[in-house]
Amino acid sequence: MHESKNDLNVDPSQRERFLLTRIGRADRSQNRRQFLRVVALSAAGLLTELELGVGIAGAEPNGRFLGLVEFQDEKSAPVGTPIGAELDGRLYTDLSRVSARRLITPVSEFFVRTRVSGLLSDGGQWQLQVGQSGRLEIPSLRAASRKMGTHLMECAGNVRLTRFGLISVADWTGVPIDEVLDRARVKS
Repeated sequence: MHESKNDLNVDPSQRERFLLTRIGRADRSQNRRQFLRVVALSAAGLLTELELGVGIAGAEPNGRFLGLVEFQDEKSAPVGTPIGAELDGRLYTDLSRVSARRLITPVSEFFVRTRVSGLLSDGGQWQLQVGQSGRLEIPSLRAASRKMGTHLMECAGNVRLTRFGLISVADWTGVPIDEVLDRARVKS
């Protein structure tokens, strides 16, 4: 049997397995390249749409909201309206209000999975305890907070029943955890 210059020295009993492995790798890398090309083109298209002020996914900038499609045989929770009280209180974000011009969720519309109890104090006297000796006053943490960027937050229990309304986007402020630990003098 004649072997070409490009063939590697492979035990003849392993040749079929070797060739299948090489073919499989070639196919996966081709798929990876195709995937990366599609992702890059999609991202470029999305950025172009956002820069031009055109709606996401080709929607008309002056389009109008027609309504929500009901899921068959499934009830739904109200969106955009607080429901329940105390720890059973909820607020599901109305995702129909999200647009290219309104990506940040207003505080009054940010989803609430579990409302805080009215039995708790306002938090002015609260402290953060880190380890045995690290104790920080909440006002000192508020004073040290700074802009942390825009972040999307989603509840792990986000489901169709809530119209996937347990998701919101905000411009966050806060103190990075490494600074909190440094302030509390906790060594990692």
